[in-house]
Amino acid sequence: RTIFNDENGEPAIVPIPNTNKFVVVYHDEPSNGYVVARVCSITGTTVTMGTKQTLHSSNSIRPIACWHETQNMLVVGYREGGNYTKFKSFSYNATNDALTLTGSDTGPGGASGTLCDHFVYYNKPKDKVVYIGFWGSGGGNDGAFAWVGTTAASGNTTWGNREAGVNDVIPFNSFDVAYDPDEDIYAAVYNTNSSGRRMSYVKINNAGTLAEWL
Repeated sequence: RTIFNDENGEPAIVPIPNTNKFVVVYHDEPSNGYVVARVCSITGTTVTMGTKQTLHSSNSIRPIACWHETQNMLVVGYREGGNYTKFKSFSYNATNDALTLTGSDTGPGGASGTLCDHFVYYNKPKDKVVYIGFWGSGGGNDGAFAWVGTTAASGNTTWGNREAGVNDVIPFNSFDVAYDPDEDIYAAVYNTNSSGRRMSYVKINNAGTLAEWL
């Protein structure tokens, strides 16, 4: 069953820990491009879709999300104009599946060129949020960057310094990021102008303040 119409990035699907539920966050094209969510539940082989909830009432694209386990919040990022990602956090009411805004921030910043794709993860070992983005313009301002954020009980996330990876990413190409919990490391895959398809690794430093490219 189709529950969304998303022409600007894939929907984010986030499991809610210790429940049979998950959240789908997406760009709702028919509803003025707002960022919306549905809390869905799984019983056996049946998926029940919850009511649509508006998380951000402005035309925004490429929504991303993760679940902050310590704060028990949904952390949502989105691009609203320009090439910078903003974030909001939402508390969760298990009784009625309501998501309520608790905090917001201007995001970690960005880079030159156009935001092509981005990813956000909750890092349980260090209780941090990791944000990895790929920017490109085809004019020499292309690159992959990473940040580490700390989400407070208020829902506001404070971001550390930007750490640069490669600087010759081909814009609007295929990007992906995966997390290896055994090694506590992120693998980023992208295409470059100089050496074709590449994989780089991102790891939070011991102090939990920087996302270092290896």
